[in-house]
Amino acid sequence: SIFNSYLGLKKLNNDVRLDIVGSGNYHGNVLPSRRSLWLRNQYFKHTKFRNFNNYLWCKKHPVDILHLQHASLFKNIIDIFGIHEKPVILISLHGSDTYVYPHLKKEGYYRYKNYSAYIDGFVVQSNNQKSYLKKFHVENKKIFVIPTTTPKEKHYPKSIQLGDKIKILTVGRFTWEKNYQDNLRFIKRLVDSKLKVEYTIIGRGTPHETGKIHY
Repeated sequence: SIFNSYLGLKKLNNDVRLDIVGSGNYHGNVLPSRRSLWLRNQYFKHTKFRNFNNYLWCKKHPVDILHLQHASLFKNIIDIFGIHEKPVILISLHGSDTYVYPHLKKEGYYRYKNYSAYIDGFVVQSNNQKSYLKKFHVENKKIFVIPTTTPKEKHYPKSIQLGDKIKILTVGRFTWEKNYQDNLRFIKRLVDSKLKVEYTIIGRGTPHETGKIHY
């Protein structure tokens, strides 16, 4: 979890601080509830900070890096752009943030085009995803490819006897990024080859995604 990761970083550097929205104080700022935040924003919108969070992160308890883990949060930081004391801003992009969202909603495309100049870095998972992001006028030097996969390792095939059952396990969310479609096509090829196969899928997802698995 994020909190466990925070505890690990805390052991390495005691200056690490974690801000929690409307929750306990883990050596950081306790961000107010939605209603309380609205009231504070009424005051700060008349200042150069424009809202309470900007005041918190730029002035009261300045942070070095503001990291967003989903492009849907993009709209929440637009007010911080242009503030001289703003932190370094990084955004990690899911596959849908580049392959789907900007094509379905015009505001998604224009957010990249109009505001990427204020973002210090975008983290993507592949060179293919990077190529898509560049189509939205994001500078090449601001895009960093950090794959979520493990380093390359050599695995030698397991020896089985003809007629033995092949057991295959997949664990992951029921989303298109996990490539279940090709997994199932591969299993079908094994079955069509008259091999005994036991394929187990462990995960969860929306009814829409789960229905694809059954299909």
